[in-house]
Amino acid sequence: MPASDYSFLKLPRNLEDLQILRDNLETYTADYTLQVLVWYSVVYIFMQTFMILGTIFMSLFAGALFGVLKGIALVVVTATSGASSCYFLSKIDWAISRRIPLA
Repeated sequence: MPASDYSFLKLPRNLEDLQILRDNLETYTADYTLQVLVWYSVVYIFMQTFMILGTIFMSLFAGALFGVLKGIALVVVTATSGASSCYFLSKIDWAISRRIPLA
């Protein structure tokens, strides 16, 4: 990816940002599908785990980049993984703060 395209790599805050990001990443996604898929998943799971706003735009972004059916499947898997991570992280935090064994 050329250095000039890095300015477009940011989390979208509205639909216009999402369209600009999609337009710039379409060719990159076609060439490096696996890398984009992995990094998308990592970012989505991180955002979901720590309840960072913007996952709705990431969900729309999945459909724009990978197509509707693949996007839905990807969002279901990553949202479930992120929500599970959030739950287990809170369970670990609760157990540590209360000094109760994880059983």
